[in-house]
Amino acid sequence: ALNMQSSHKTILFSFILGVGIYVLSANKNNGSLAFCFAPLAIIGANILEKIDNNWLKEIIVYALLICALFFYVMQL
Repeated sequence: ALNMQSSHKTILFSFILGVGIYVLSANKNNGSLAFCFAPLAIIGANILEKIDNNWLKEIIVYALLICALFFYVMQL
């Protein structure tokens, strides 16, 4: 449990570092915001693994997929 807490702190620190890079950068483009995606994906996967109900996991995954497709189509 102690090793997991250490890795969670490291992942959270890397997310905060990515946000800090984006806030402090001179030009605000999406390239510097990409440093936040990997820690968020790891945190989200860990949260999904801790959920016991399979139907709730599937609802969350399908809702994320539908949201991603919706925003992609609206961008076109």
